[in-house]
Amino acid sequence: MGSIYTVQGKKGVSFGIDYYADGRRIRRIIGPDRKTAERELKKAEGLAASGQGSGPYGLRKIRFQDFAAEWLEYQAGHVKQSSLKRYKAPLKLFVYAFGDRYLTGITQAILERYVSARSRAVKPWTVVAEITILKQMFNLAVRWGYLWRSPAQAVKKPKGQYRTRRLDESEMHLLLAFCSPKIRPIVSLAFHTGMRRGELLGLTRDRVRLDQRTIFLPDTKGNESQTVHLNDSAVEELRAILRERGNPKVFNVSPKMLEYYFRKACRKAGLSDLRFHDTRHTFCSRLVELGANLRAVQALARHKQISMTMRYAHLRDDYLGETVRLLNGFTDRNPVRSSEPSREKA
Repeated sequence: MGSIYTVQGKKGVSFGIDYYADGRRIRRIIGPDRKTAERELKKAEGLAASGQGSGPYGLRKIRFQDFAAEWLEYQAGHVKQSSLKRYKAPLKLFVYAFGDRYLTGITQAILERYVSARSRAVKPWTVVAEITILKQMFNLAVRWGYLWRSPAQAVKKPKGQYRTRRLDESEMHLLLAFCSPKIRPIVSLAFHTGMRRGELLGLTRDRVRLDQRTIFLPDTKGNESQTVHLNDSAVEELRAILRERGNPKVFNVSPKMLEYYFRKACRKAGLSDLRFHDTRHTFCSRLVELGANLRAVQALARHKQISMTMRYAHLRDDYLGETVRLLNGFTDRNPVRSSEPSREKA
């Protein structure tokens, strides 16, 4: 329950209100009239109790569905169109679940009940993606003055296995053998560079720098410019393609066409549970299996965080043993001990 307090100033006594709203204590000076302060306190407590925020003395109130529209409009100026499309399906689910609620009325408990329900219906990493979006939304709500703190901040993501389907060397050759000539260079380049489908299909000739053995990507998944390094096989593959004049794009193939021919090649090769993105998993896995340093793999795969690369560390468990063996004989080479004069028994 709120209270009235007094403050002695140069012009006399002023009355203030002290109450809790949206989980936060609020103290405001109203003026020299106690009755006015009492009316404002009653009004503020009423707003707080109804879950509509704390009016002019705290947060701006807004329903989730209206905030979702504002958030999507904001994202339109900060992410790629492909990302916006991915947001639309989760947003429909969120609006269905929380749409009529005021943001201040959405608690961590409400969000965790949503996560539990979704975890029973879909795969863990679908839920992880949805939680990531919710965290982004509520963090922005805090920045915009709709919330004091994010109710999604402490919501835990469900545990689950990352998809790590990869091809061994024989499967790679088998898949390439059954690929249509239309997509074989794309699949081959994916194996050798770890590039994503969108990066390959959007690649233009002016971004390929064979003299530097690199590909420049001005706009990647993380909205950053990145550089892809090319090995000999990738250079030769691209050199053969670039000899042919025509379309400014390196590959004149649509996503649907790639999907169709890739699935067809998988069926012919007898490879099950395989997606195009698994070529990227294969790229990372092969590097680790061949002894590449995990930091180097992170850089080549363009992972923002090493935790993404560590998914592949188990493929070469022997690297820990090899690393600790670097200290073999370390104490035997103690220069202090070796310089001490020998002591003979008396």
